[in-house]
Amino acid sequence: MWSFWGGGIEEGESPEQAMRREVKEELVYEFPLCTFFGIYYDTAPNEKHIFYAEVGDDFENEIEIKEGQGGKFFSRREIAGLLNLVPGDELALNDLFALLEGR
Repeated sequence: MWSFWGGGIEEGESPEQAMRREVKEELVYEFPLCTFFGIYYDTAPNEKHIFYAEVGDDFENEIEIKEGQGGKFFSRREIAGLLNLVPGDELALNDLFALLEGR
C-alpha cells in the first residue's frame, strides 16, 4: 500500500514538530521550509495533518528510507490509477495537485 510517511504526535509537540521528527526518523531528511496544507482522515479513521514542501529533482537520492518499503514521485494521472493507495490519501493528493496547478 502507498501512503504518506508519518506517525503520532508526541505529548508537547505541534503537528509540524511531529512531521519534522517523523521525516527525520523515517527518511533521514530535513525540510528547510514546509507549508501546512490541511487535516484529512483515512478509513481507520486517523487524523492526518498534511504538509508539503518543495524538493529538488534529486530528492529520491537525498533520502535514506529507514521505515517503509519505498518512496516515489507520482503524477496526478498515476495516482488516479493506483489500486494500492491508502483510502483517504487520494483526496488529499488530488486537493494538493489542484492547489499546485493553480499557482
